[in-house]
Amino acid sequence: KKALDLDEGNARAHLLLGILARSEGKGSEARSHHELAVKSDPEDARAHYELGISCNQLGDNEAAEASFAKAVDLEPEAGNYWYGYGDLLRLMERLEESAAAYRQSVRLQPDNARAWERLGEVLIQTDQLSSAAKALKRGIGKVENPRLYFLLAQVYAKANKDGRARETLENYLDAAPEDAPDRAAAETLLRRLQRR
Repeated sequence: KKALDLDEGNARAHLLLGILARSEGKGSEARSHHELAVKSDPEDARAHYELGISCNQLGDNEAAEASFAKAVDLEPEAGNYWYGYGDLLRLMERLEESAAAYRQSVRLQPDNARAWERLGEVLIQTDQLSSAAKALKRGIGKVENPRLYFLLAQVYAKANKDGRARETLENYLDAAPEDAPDRAAAETLLRRLQRR
């Protein structure tokens, strides 16, 4: 806070104080600091991104969307900004746009396991099964994330490719920890497929 006493326009100090306030559960204070960071340096993509997170956490998705859009506009090669933008668009049920943002994220950060997972989920939700299968297979080749197998098995099951679905579920069950959240659902799906 001492830096702010010296310079109220210190964008970096506002950015960091906003992150600190958000980590302490002080959402309104975080948003205020991030708004001041953006005002102090309107070309700082990170300030816009952090403002987007703060607005989202306060439930102001419109402001969050504008901030994320500005962040990716200012720094289009930042895969994590695209990932955050994709999450917000998904929350807003703008699934096609969300998928596009996740595609950008995995293009820029192919090691982002969570982005591959979210891309697969959105493509499944929008019944783009062929695209989902391609993306999930690519993700499996790039990252270690057992959940990608579970999602791919769902794609195969929806497409009535039962043999592939069973094999992929078995891969998931071999790789996933015993306490994985999707384990019970995977076992149920596998039993259902074995009866078909």
